[in-house]
Amino acid sequence: MRATNAGLPWRVRTHSVNALSTHDSARFRTVVGDPLRQAVGVAAQAALPGVPFVFAGDEIGLEGRDGENSRRTMPWHRPQDWDQRVLDSHRRLLALHRDLPALQEGGLRWLDAGEHHMTFLRTLGDQVVLVHLTDGPHGERVAATGDLDATGWEVVESDGAVRVRLDGVVALSADGPGYLFAVGTRSEG
Repeated sequence: MRATNAGLPWRVRTHSVNALSTHDSARFRTVVGDPLRQAVGVAAQAALPGVPFVFAGDEIGLEGRDGENSRRTMPWHRPQDWDQRVLDSHRRLLALHRDLPALQEGGLRWLDAGEHHMTFLRTLGDQVVLVHLTDGPHGERVAATGDLDATGWEVVESDGAVRVRLDGVVALSADGPGYLFAVGTRSEG
């Protein structure tokens, strides 16, 4: 991601769309196979620099492998077929993007990345947002509070098997897919 983003001016990156599905691709839900992994993708859309883009029907779990199969019409007349968990996660995660200015315009600092996880900060003014995304289990990863330069951490959104410890350090681990957003205030200094 660093290499790809290095060639883009920051303003271009923050104004580019983050798309998981389009009319020319397989539906993200089909690719990842389950609602929680889909929600982790939406969490990435909401947290990474750029504008979240939701292809019509992704928010209710529509599936499709390719071509016209991915372009199914919106089943407005069958709300009982909608995946409510996916719809609720879209609402919560995209509301976070809307409500936290650091997720819209803030800087990006990578803290950790591994085979199954990534952890980064988005900062703007005094607001610091810690984001942890994982597609599978991983052991505890610790970021000393000095690395974070923030205090008063509060978990504002999480789902899945992510665990956090906020007692002098920020330690994250997971037993499976999930995400976590915590908000802190930039420390004086």
